[in-house]
Amino acid sequence: MASVGALLLLFALYYYSQELDSRFYPRSARSFLALAHYLVGDYAKAARLYRLDLAVGFRGHAPEWWVTFLAGDLPRAEQLVRRELARTPNDPEVLLSLAEIALADRRLPEALELAGKVLERRRDDYDALFVTALAHARAGAPGEAIAAMNRALRYNRTESRESVFLATLELTGELHGDPAASPCLLAHLHRYLRIFDPSHARIAERYAHAAIARGDHADDAYVTLGVIFAKTGRRRAALDAFRSGAAVNPRNVHALRGAARHHSERGEIADEYRFLKQSAEAAPDDPLVVNDYHGFLTGKLGDYPQALALERAAIARDPSDSEAWWRLGTVHSYLGDHDAALLAHRRASGLAPTNLTFQDSIAQELVLLGRLDDAQATYEQSIRAHAGRPIPRAGLATVYAKQERWKDARREYEIAYALGGADLEMLVNLCQVYQALLDNERAFNCLSTVLTRDPDNVRARVLLEHAGAALKAQR
Repeated sequence: MASVGALLLLFALYYYSQELDSRFYPRSARSFLALAHYLVGDYAKAARLYRLDLAVGFRGHAPEWWVTFLAGDLPRAEQLVRRELARTPNDPEVLLSLAEIALADRRLPEALELAGKVLERRRDDYDALFVTALAHARAGAPGEAIAAMNRALRYNRTESRESVFLATLELTGELHGDPAASPCLLAHLHRYLRIFDPSHARIAERYAHAAIARGDHADDAYVTLGVIFAKTGRRRAALDAFRSGAAVNPRNVHALRGAARHHSERGEIADEYRFLKQSAEAAPDDPLVVNDYHGFLTGKLGDYPQALALERAAIARDPSDSEAWWRLGTVHSYLGDHDAALLAHRRASGLAPTNLTFQDSIAQELVLLGRLDDAQATYEQSIRAHAGRPIPRAGLATVYAKQERWKDARREYEIAYALGGADLEMLVNLCQVYQALLDNERAFNCLSTVLTRDPDNVRARVLLEHAGAALKAQR
């Protein structure tokens, strides 16, 4: 009878695990036991078992410090990492490793300081934000922990280190047994775990409702409800939750941006504008928030004077804000003042020389100013810095096309397309290059592909007529 029960448990584990992320899958007897603990809600024990399983499984295949850290030998792991830090004192990955060790060793101020150094070098680094959140949570500061988690969770990505995931899972399990734990913090922890296991959605929802009833960071609890409702297909309820969060705290940018996004999906442009404007006023120094508002003003509303005022105000507050200079350049470009746009983009690139997007913008303005040789040199420099980016390839192809170097243009457009540059305008440009090379059949097929994706593309329709006529005459 016991063997039958064990077999049934195996089947239950197997079928349940089909909805789980692969990180939960058993790879050994220990990880199978970890999954069993996880499925009965013993997250802390599950995390510790998974950690030990990774230490064994990755021995010889991962950095020694990480395996040692997972095995629980923190002094030895720290010794190895500090040896690496002596060689590369400003490496964010090494600093993050030390932050993880300090967090595991409950040296919370040190963990926060190290994670802060990572964030100075890599703004909104997901792992560093989660280390920050976990350190604040363990230090009894749930508000700061929630703020760090919200900042990370607004991105469409997750942590890159499985050890950070396991530390989060372990903390969640420990807080379950603490009657003084913040239900809003627990709602956010389960909102994160939902990414890997959909069953956490209802747990996050339950804790969010408890937080609202208790008045525990109710605005942030409404944000979690909004996210959970949106992920589970309850769009109207999601909008109501985000709006409720904004009503509780009119400066909660996560609630404001959530409401704006849902109004956008409903085509309610006036409400979208109101919430985006309010979010930019609440967080004028947050590039992600300001970029959203800037994109709305220039891309949807066409209000370039307001966008210009927005960027000038940002630069007045912080003349070293490279992204504000870049945004200012884009507004000048929209307004046709390409000399001013070039100056602003060069200022942005001077402040952040490793940001290749700024370099691409300089090249684009040079094209618009007719300085094709300078544009070509700038695009080539960008390609040398990172050959896997499609944008400078497409830009270089544009330069060649303007010089009627059709074969060179075709080569660069095709490389850009192969690298993932699926922008429709670029694809139409490639189709037109085929026409210039009298490759009418390829041009016709290329334009047909464009019109399949965008049947209302006027330029592609006109070009298709010419390609069709040329192809017919050729045949």
